[in-house]
Amino acid sequence: MRITILAFNLGPTRSFTNGPGMSLYNLCKAISKTVKINIFLSLKAEIKIPNCNIFSINDSSSLKKSIAESSVIHCWSGLTKSLSGHADLISGSNKPTILGPNLFDCVEMSKERDLLKKIRFDKILSVNDRLRYQIALKHKISPQLIETFIVGPDMQAWTPTKEDGGFILWKGNSKHHVKDVKFAIRLKERLTKYNFKIMGYPNPYDYLGHISEAKSASLYINTSLSETKSQTLMESWASGVPSVTHPKIYLHGKNYETGIITNKTLDDYSEAIREIMESKILRRNLSIGARNYAVSNFSNNTLVEKYLDIINRL
Repeated sequence: MRITILAFNLGPTRSFTNGPGMSLYNLCKAISKTVKINIFLSLKAEIKIPNCNIFSINDSSSLKKSIAESSVIHCWSGLTKSLSGHADLISGSNKPTILGPNLFDCVEMSKERDLLKKIRFDKILSVNDRLRYQIALKHKISPQLIETFIVGPDMQAWTPTKEDGGFILWKGNSKHHVKDVKFAIRLKERLTKYNFKIMGYPNPYDYLGHISEAKSASLYINTSLSETKSQTLMESWASGVPSVTHPKIYLHGKNYETGIITNKTLDDYSEAIREIMESKILRRNLSIGARNYAVSNFSNNTLVEKYLDIINRL
């Protein structure tokens, strides 16, 4: 089987790394042992995946050839002119076509509607169940055509380490207002007893270079105003690093299993941080629970089975 995937970016780069790009990298790495993949990107990739061929999305001749040879077309991410410019080619092929999960979040509604008008599709993927129903309602699409599909972290890269670095980690793209790095900085200023490491502020962090250090954190705090999915949380759980989160982060874990879920106030976050950092027994049990949660929900076997099942039902 061969699959043609169109996306904005793939995996980590020196200048730009995001959740959709990392999710696509993790998916392709997992399924590449089973299927052949041609990936067409708006942003040049800086990483290779075995059994995957990578092209520019503007390489129309290679895209046309790939679609003709593929069993499935998957438009993963990127509400761009490059993607919509290939709409006739995609729809005219009459090949089973998947859209998402990183195309529709009911934010850029005009672009989303335009893409839905141009591309014939068989299935839309969403990053969570709540968004699935929002997409169905706002775009007037049957929920049966939309399916939740969550791609977890690279479970081989994000394994627990024996080292406990003794620090509290925050990481993210601090230039995005929704990540609310200012809240993390205020926690750091308030809780001077603890060592905080804030990765991504004021400058971006090196994704591949930060993994070893991030895995050794004692605790990870997510301070985003909201998240449809948090790749950084899943990476931390896979590493056995417990978290402090709040309910507006959709994938916020399980209370006292992956960490503590609380209200997003300075007082509540401070109390949760103290509770975890002051108890080695609690921290150890949460570490085990976080890793088990990640293995149960985001393993490569589960991911491959889910994706192949979606394809086989098209």
